[in-house]
Amino acid sequence: MKTVRIVVSMLMVLCFGVFMASASSIVGHKIPDNYMTVLGVPMGAKKADIIRSLGEPTKTQFRLVRGEGTYILSYGGTDFYCLKGEETEDNAQLVRVILTNRDAAIVGNIAVGDSITKLAEADIFDFQPDRVHHSDKDRRKATIFYGQYIPRTDYMSGIWFQLYKNNKGEYIITEIDIER
Repeated sequence: MKTVRIVVSMLMVLCFGVFMASASSIVGHKIPDNYMTVLGVPMGAKKADIIRSLGEPTKTQFRLVRGEGTYILSYGGTDFYCLKGEETEDNAQLVRVILTNRDAAIVGNIAVGDSITKLAEADIFDFQPDRVHHSDKDRRKATIFYGQYIPRTDYMSGIWFQLYKNNKGEYIITEIDIER
């Protein structure tokens, strides 16, 4: 009986170890840094550098995003999310950019309002999307993701495309979300 208990315990530890190893493995494709640049501003740029480069934002907010203090600098339909660092406000680092209109484009001149066909023809990704999701509530909505992620966690680094199927049956990009 003691031997059975030891074997069962060892199997449980082994299974848990395999589960934890698979849960922490990065999946997907690394996106080049220049793909993660918007309006000439690369990921990791400091808040002060963004303002120096683009001028004063049309709107500035400070709020908690995923439990962390974040400055949001809005320039029309382009929002830059800068994570507050331990030092000064100006040192907050850019970790996310969301595009909601045609004010800016990403590599390949892809912008909100373009079709998924244009995205495919731009040939900027030499691989299939790393994740594809269709809305359960509205089959006309879909999301595709190019980049890296860790399953069953919040970690994602890449580019999300929010899509909507128009009356002609073509998917149109409604939002681009770039996250490092």
